[in-house]
Amino acid sequence: MIGPQNPHLFIDLYWNSTKFGGKLNHYLLGLKHLSYLDLSNSNFKWIHIPNFIVQSLRYLNFSCSNFAEEIPSSLGNLSNLNYLDLDSRYINDLSSKNLNWFFHLSSLKYLNLEGVNLNSTGVSWLHAVNMLP
Repeated sequence: MIGPQNPHLFIDLYWNSTKFGGKLNHYLLGLKHLSYLDLSNSNFKWIHIPNFIVQSLRYLNFSCSNFAEEIPSSLGNLSNLNYLDLDSRYINDLSSKNLNWFFHLSSLKYLNLEGVNLNSTGVSWLHAVNMLP
C-alpha cells in the first residue's frame, strides 16, 4: 500500500528489458515517503531530468534512460541520497556546467556519472568527490 504507513516504498520501473518512457509528471511529489526510484534503461527521449524529485530519496538510478541536457541543481537538495547513477555513456547528451549541486550530497556512498560531460564545470570531478565528507 502506498502511503505514510509504508516508509519503505519501493518503486522499480525496470522489469527485465522493458522500456519505460514518456514524461515524468508531478505525481511523484505526492509520494512523500519514496526512498527508491529506479528508472534505468528507460527511454525518456531526451527530456530534462525533472526538478521536482522527492526529497526522501535514498536511491536514484537514471542510468541509460535517454535524459538530456543539464543536470538540474535541484539534485543537490537530496541530502539523504546514498546512491546516484546518471550513467549516460551510450547517449552522451547529459552534462553539468557546474558541480555546486554535488557538494550538498553529504550522504552519498555510490556515484556513477559515466558519460556525463563535465568539461564546462571548471572543476576536476576528483576534486569535487574529495570535498564530500
